[in-house]
Amino acid sequence: MIPVRTISDLDNIRNNPSGNYWLMNDLDLVNINWNPIGATETTRFTGRFYGKGFTISNLTINRNTSHNGLFGINAGLIENVTLRNVDITSDSGQNGGLAGTNRGSIVNCRAVHVNIGGRQDTGGLVGLNAGTGTITRSSTENVNISGNDFTGGLAGQNGGVIEDCGVKGGLVTGKIPMSGGLARGAAGGLVGLASGTVIRSYSTADVSGEAICGGFAGYASGLNVDQCYATGNVDSTAGPCGGFVGYVSSSTISPVRISNSHASGIIGSTANGFLGVVVSSQLHTTSITNSYSSSNRAGFTLNGISVSSVYYDSDLVGIPTTNPHARTTAQMKTQSTYVGWDFDKIWIMESNRYPRLRALN
Repeated sequence: MIPVRTISDLDNIRNNPSGNYWLMNDLDLVNINWNPIGATETTRFTGRFYGKGFTISNLTINRNTSHNGLFGINAGLIENVTLRNVDITSDSGQNGGLAGTNRGSIVNCRAVHVNIGGRQDTGGLVGLNAGTGTITRSSTENVNISGNDFTGGLAGQNGGVIEDCGVKGGLVTGKIPMSGGLARGAAGGLVGLASGTVIRSYSTADVSGEAICGGFAGYASGLNVDQCYATGNVDSTAGPCGGFVGYVSSSTISPVRISNSHASGIIGSTANGFLGVVVSSQLHTTSITNSYSSSNRAGFTLNGISVSSVYYDSDLVGIPTTNPHARTTAQMKTQSTYVGWDFDKIWIMESNRYPRLRALN
């Protein structure tokens, strides 16, 4: 195991990217324009980096080539490190505080006070979490993330696995509008462009801009979600948006399945409380199960969607409705409303409150 005690030690990881490293103390990168470790496919990090709970502060990158972060491309393991005060500016793709691109494992990592502006795949912790990438028990806090294509509080784009992760406050901004039905401009509180699997994760960040906007995910295709929530406010000047997902595109080969989830932010005038726009090439390739919305907009776009035990608060919407999924506030705060929900293992119901997820309580 190779100890990392100084900035020079940290920088030298690039010369042996397959090594195993222990961070031995906090490090401060103030006044350094950092060059990401392993920023090309041939030099990517394939070793193990154990942060041991220490903090790396004042990471600054101003660079107009791709794969920007403390690590450019991670194909190894990064574990138990905190980044504090991250500032990244790039006119290129794959920008994240910890890794521009993740093809390996990130476990128990945090990024706090994160300011990142990029072009494509821009996220608070990871720009692109590729198909082999996993992000576990990790979070960002107080984010200011902006990008053109695929922008998220945790990851700009996900094709892998995210579990037990969160985004705690801040703002995610999509800077260009949707074009020709494409996912360009998608911004989400947790993930901008979401596929793969996301479990037991949440976002409280606000989402806005000219893009497709979703409190949890901007654009979803080929996505499985379970036990997740979004509470941030959502609005877009030029794109569809939703309290949970802004735009869903599904088919038999890329279905979207959402279960045991909820959204509760204040939603703009062009949105729905849970899902914004749903485009399915085949019926019922999008499904929502045991989920609810408690926002100021009607909860669900239901055309072609398979739904089971889903509800929204019609009192908050402010209009009378006979929709079978509408319930009063009093009903929404009564356990018997939620037929078939698991209140032993998944949900908690307390007096005069909406249901909450046990794993994220």
